[in-house]
Amino acid sequence: MTNKKIRYNRMLILFLILLLLVNIPIVFGGDWVIEDLTSGYVESDASNRIVFNETQVNITNMERGDNNIYLYKDFVDPVTDFKLRFDFKTPTTGISQSYFRGGLAGWSNSLADINGASPLICAGFYVSGDGGAGYPPRLLFWNDTVGNTTSSGTNLAENTWYYCNFNRTGSTIVYEIYTDAERTSLKTSHTVTGVITTGFRYFYVAQSCDDGIQDTAKATYYTRNYAFLTVTAPTNPQVTYTPSATTINLTWTKGTNANNTVIRYEYLWLSE
Repeated sequence: MTNKKIRYNRMLILFLILLLLVNIPIVFGGDWVIEDLTSGYVESDASNRIVFNETQVNITNMERGDNNIYLYKDFVDPVTDFKLRFDFKTPTTGISQSYFRGGLAGWSNSLADINGASPLICAGFYVSGDGGAGYPPRLLFWNDTVGNTTSSGTNLAENTWYYCNFNRTGSTIVYEIYTDAERTSLKTSHTVTGVITTGFRYFYVAQSCDDGIQDTAKATYYTRNYAFLTVTAPTNPQVTYTPSATTINLTWTKGTNANNTVIRYEYLWLSE
């Protein structure tokens, strides 16, 4: 085989490899970046229920009938798919907390409490009114896009930290609660399908319910470490081939993003 044919074959192979790269999505793992709640978050709290710092929110004596109490961030551009982590500490429960409901992580396109915001999806908890079960706190998910609330029905311990995942992909929501920070021991989970696929502008932390039922029910609880999955751009590779020693640059395009941050880089293309 002549040197000319060898060079030609090498160039053809290189071209085919690059062509494959152009058409195959490449997804990189990301980092969980904790939100700074003192930057970009706005408080609505006429009853002084909320105290917060950079990473934690303390909610004291929140009542089920409290009107328009929440901490929120305006992402401006609509958020569609997202991956979110946060921790929360359940209240000590009893008769005075019976039937209390509180939002921990919500999305909407309007500014209001859970009863007033619409459309709304929200991960939270409620306190059972079943005295025989000791008034346990339980997972609760609001989905006003189909007009209901749903729960896994699993009892949570009082006055205990839990570690949550709240993810949306298209019209599916997955809400998971773990007993450990590493999220290896699943306590309960709840999946909801048929959720509205529109993007949401406002992200809520510690949202009051205000449903007008048993307004004296109240609870003290805590949330912290709200983190969205983000990734940084990989370094653009360069390929040099002979005999002309021409350099081909490969450039990454951004994949879909959540809460206005890139969550993956996926497609390559050739630049001249």
